[in-house]
Amino acid sequence: MERIRRISRRLDHYQQRHPFLAFPLAVVKRYSEDSASNQVALITYYGLLSLFPLMLATLTIIQRVFHANSSIKAHITALAFRYVPIIGNELQHNLHTLRGHRLGVTIALLVALYGSLGVANAIQNALNHLWSVERVDRSSFPHNLYRNFAIVFAGGGLMLGISAMSNYLGHLDDLGLIAHGLVVLVTFAAYFLVFLMVFRLATSHVVATKNFILSAAFAALGWQVLQVVGGYLIVHELHKLSSFYGTFAIFIGLLFWIAIQAQVTLLAVEIDVVRTRQLWPRTFLTAKLTEKDEDVYRSYVKRERRQHYENISVSYPDKD
Repeated sequence: MERIRRISRRLDHYQQRHPFLAFPLAVVKRYSEDSASNQVALITYYGLLSLFPLMLATLTIIQRVFHANSSIKAHITALAFRYVPIIGNELQHNLHTLRGHRLGVTIALLVALYGSLGVANAIQNALNHLWSVERVDRSSFPHNLYRNFAIVFAGGGLMLGISAMSNYLGHLDDLGLIAHGLVVLVTFAAYFLVFLMVFRLATSHVVATKNFILSAAFAALGWQVLQVVGGYLIVHELHKLSSFYGTFAIFIGLLFWIAIQAQVTLLAVEIDVVRTRQLWPRTFLTAKLTEKDEDVYRSYVKRERRQHYENISVSYPDKD
C-alpha cells in the first residue's frame, strides 16, 4: 500500500512540474468540479424545447408561403433543416405541418421562444459559474431578461443561420477546392464573432472581453469540426438506437447533437478560465494542496457572495 502511495505522489509531482500535462489535467478537474455536465444537461433540455417547435413552425410557414412552387419549397426546407447533419433530413420527412395553421404556428413559436429564453438563461448561469463570478455581480431581473433576448435573437439566430448555410455549402459538389476553403474560413470567422458576442452578453462585466477571445476561437473551431464529423457521430448513435426506439431515435439523436455542442462550448470556456487565471498545476493523487488548488477552492466559496456588504474569507489551517 505504501508503495502505491509513493508511486501516486511521484506521478502527481511529475504532472505538476510539466505544463503539457498540468494544464489539460487542470482543465479536466475544474470542468468536473464546476459540474459543467449539469449545465450541459440544462442547456440541452431547453435547446430541444426550443428547437423542435421552431422546426414545426418553420416547416408549416414554408409550406404555406411556397405551396405554389414545389422546387423552391423543397430547396428552402432543406436549407432550414441543415442545422443538424443527417437528422435534419430525417426530421424534414417525419415532421408534418401544424393543423389550425395560425393557432398552431403561434403556439409553436411561443413554446420555441420560452425554450430559447431558457437556453439563454442557462448559458448566462453556466458562463458566470465557470468564471466564478460572484452572485452579487451577476445580472438580475430585468437586466438578465434583456440579455436573454439579445442572446436569443442576435446570437441564436445567427448561429442557426451560419450552421445551416455552412452545412449546405459544404455539401455542394460543384464547389472547387478553393471555394470550399473559403467557406471554411468565412464560417470560422462568423462563428468566432458570434461566440465572442454571446460570451460578452452572457457574462458579467467583471470579466474583461479580451478573456473571451481564445474561448470563442476554440468554440468556433469545435463547432466547425462538429459540422464535418457530426454526420458520422449521429449516424453511429442512430444505428445503435434505431433498432430499439424506431423513429424516436431521431429525437435522441437531436438531443445528442445539442448536448455535444454545449459540451464543446463549455469546455472551450473552461480552457480559457484556466489559461487566463493560470489555475495550474493542480493536485490529483496527493492530499497536499498546491497554491492553485487553494486559489480555485477560495473562488468557489466567494462566488456565492450575494451582497456587497458581505465579507467572505477562506483560510487553510496549515498555512496560518
